[in-house]
Amino acid sequence: MDSYELTSLWKKTLSNQGNEDPYSSHRDLLRNTYISFRKKAKVLASEISRSLPFFTVHDITHIDALWDTADLLVNKNYFLTPTEAFILGSAFLIHDLGMGLAAYQDGSAQLRNHQIWKDTIAAGLKKNGFPIDTPIEKIEVEILKEADEAVLRDLHAKHALELALKPFYYEGNQYYLIDDPEIREAFGYYIGQVAYSHWWDIDKVETELRQEIGVSGLFPQNWSIDLLKLACLIRAADAAQIDDRRAPLFLKIIRKPLGYSKTHWDFQSKLNQPTKINSRLRYTSKSPFKKKEAESFWTCYEILQVIDKELNDVDSILASIRPDLRLDVFGVEGIGALHHLTRTVKTEGWTPIDTSLTVSNVAELVANLGGHQLYSGNKYVAIRELIQNSIDAVHARRFLDNHSQDWGDITISFGEDQYGCFIEVEDNGIGMSTNVLTKPFLDFGKTFWNSSSMHGELPGLQASNFKPIGKYGIGFYSTFMLGSKVKVITRRYDKGRNETIVLEFTDGVKARPLLRPAQVDEQLKDGGTKIRVWLVDFTSFQTDSDRFLKPRNYANLDTLESELKILCPALSVNLHLNVSDIKRTIIKANDWETIDPLSFFFRLNKKEDYDLKDANTKEEINLYLNNIRLIKNENGETIGRAFLCKNDFFVFDSDLTHGIIAVGGIRSNRMNGIGGILLGESINAARDLAIPIANGLPLQKWATEQAELLSKLKHHFDEYDLLNFSNIITKLGGDVKDLPICFLNERAISSQELLAYLINEDSDNVTILENKIDQSIIPESLKLFRIHNNLTTSIVKAKTGLESISWPANNTIDWYLSQLEGLFAQILLVAWNISEFDEVVVKAGLLHKNNKLTITLTDNNGEPLEVQAYSILKPSVST
Repeated sequence: MDSYELTSLWKKTLSNQGNEDPYSSHRDLLRNTYISFRKKAKVLASEISRSLPFFTVHDITHIDALWDTADLLVNKNYFLTPTEAFILGSAFLIHDLGMGLAAYQDGSAQLRNHQIWKDTIAAGLKKNGFPIDTPIEKIEVEILKEADEAVLRDLHAKHALELALKPFYYEGNQYYLIDDPEIREAFGYYIGQVAYSHWWDIDKVETELRQEIGVSGLFPQNWSIDLLKLACLIRAADAAQIDDRRAPLFLKIIRKPLGYSKTHWDFQSKLNQPTKINSRLRYTSKSPFKKKEAESFWTCYEILQVIDKELNDVDSILASIRPDLRLDVFGVEGIGALHHLTRTVKTEGWTPIDTSLTVSNVAELVANLGGHQLYSGNKYVAIRELIQNSIDAVHARRFLDNHSQDWGDITISFGEDQYGCFIEVEDNGIGMSTNVLTKPFLDFGKTFWNSSSMHGELPGLQASNFKPIGKYGIGFYSTFMLGSKVKVITRRYDKGRNETIVLEFTDGVKARPLLRPAQVDEQLKDGGTKIRVWLVDFTSFQTDSDRFLKPRNYANLDTLESELKILCPALSVNLHLNVSDIKRTIIKANDWETIDPLSFFFRLNKKEDYDLKDANTKEEINLYLNNIRLIKNENGETIGRAFLCKNDFFVFDSDLTHGIIAVGGIRSNRMNGIGGILLGESINAARDLAIPIANGLPLQKWATEQAELLSKLKHHFDEYDLLNFSNIITKLGGDVKDLPICFLNERAISSQELLAYLINEDSDNVTILENKIDQSIIPESLKLFRIHNNLTTSIVKAKTGLESISWPANNTIDWYLSQLEGLFAQILLVAWNISEFDEVVVKAGLLHKNNKLTITLTDNNGEPLEVQAYSILKPSVST
């Protein structure tokens, strides 16, 4: 006799009740059907270990143990009808079968046809730096294996919906887990629902299965079925069934689990079957957890906490809806205090103290890290973060609805109502479900994008080319820098108007927000999100970053338009401005690529800072505007629009001038020596530091073109400006063309002039002055070179924590070659007919430091002047 047949639940419902049983034929039909079902499920369950070898046991021993555990959870008088027992036992049989590929008719091919698999493999490819369109035959086996395992786990519960109803095919024949077609038709759907429900959120269990249903005419009318009761039983039993039956020692030796899986095997192999003490489950260990087993102990503790929560949740639902159905257990003994738990789950040689990171004042943490401390009180940031969230929502909808790359709208409104002055940001993006609005949206520090929950909410998005800006999960909380009263109105793009929902904050993060259905006048006509924040009085703020939020500027449309354009110069969505119901479109999607050069220039700079009536100012601006060029990547996508410029060209406002890096189309940090816009990726949570995505050949081509353009304008710049241009072009990997790269005596010469001189001179060494020499005369006979060192060292430099990042980033030999000194060395080696560049170039750069010279010149007064110099000797390696 199998163990499940010894349980009270089985004996009272499906076992033979004797000759006096008036329903013996009905009971026999269910019992025999279950036994046949169990034989087939046993085969499928044994295959799970082939797909998930490191998981603890999910075979028939686990399934049978669920009867034991359910028996433990109820009192001896707990009532199940035979049909309820059949559905519960059948749900036990199939609830985990989907964790094995054998449960899928077409195996991995069927699994990989699911959208969730496509999303999961796309996430794996992105994580490992591969394009999401990598052909499956070229994907690394380990990435495929990880995706398969993750999706089997994610899909297994849902797959139970099909297992009780759909056939397996073999050689043209159909085979069912439930042989009897009438039984299958009568109960198959409900078996799948109960099995699936063990993976649901507890609120969904209450909502979806809160009903008692009748029974098929095959059975007595009083054998009705309470689905909520069954869902609660399988949920509690499956959570609580952890002991050594799930992790047999010899099986662990054979499978050799690793990592986190090993900790599960280790702790479960040490646990005895639980007992019931005062309406709680008591778990005991066979032997103490030693110091080396501490990690397994903590995994055990975490699992016991989960069990305790599941039992509490089940008890709360049943107590409020069906108190007569409450289980006899509602928690785990000792889970509230570790010193109580260690009386039964023992340790040896160490004392468990729960030192996991905790936050005692969540509201204060969110207020600080989500606002002033992280963003340094810059009120621009809150507007920027709201816009960035809207951009992500619009982009997501573009991919899901197959809209064009210029579709989508964001409207920023300023106004006043009975609560005061407000700013509102509205988009027509994907919107949010109640689940997203109340969980990921409010989960501080955890982003919804690229998470596994996104796969379920928005299937197909991960597998697209969608690249969210948001990745830290803190942007929304910057809103509270502007005010403590905030209202979020949202509607999923695929839902009706009457499903618009509202989340209201009345006192920032200090008080719990209120969730409610939208009133008729709040309902959104299209999908999307609208966030309104009522502003505190910013008149006391004096910084430039606060000025456009001051109430006196609300009615000034031109001021607001200028500020928003500077904040969002390269948006890929349409941006509208609405002030007191006066609405205008201020930015069209992607128009930064095509607007005229002067308009583009004033996307980055305020007009009032430039006197265009001044001929010199106008001439200098026009000088650069003619050099503005697009930078496109290998796929033809625009990743920049920029020009090279003098570092002192922008002199009016150090915070809002110079070329900028745009993340998601929004201004981030500045660049030295480059004017215009380069698209970039943020490198810190505040998103005020970014690195351009431009690199490689596209950047080199752009830099070379800038050299050609500037070569034609040499007479407009002094020699040091031209050297700085050459320096930047070299750093970007471009060809400096006719621009100077060094001095010969005190005359700036180009690379071509340098090469011609070296070849004509036919010298085995060159002498380089260390510094610029003032008030001196260099005799023509000396022929001293000077490589100017006081140049822009890094176009973009950022510090994130302890790490310094610069762009462009070059390493070792490449770093040397990207300097004018390296370019000089390359030309020198060409003149000396040396071909082994990689090694010798570096040598040439280092050798001269070992040949220090002191040269005596004569200053303008005829007095001797000693200067330092270096000699580079012709290396012995030559062709």
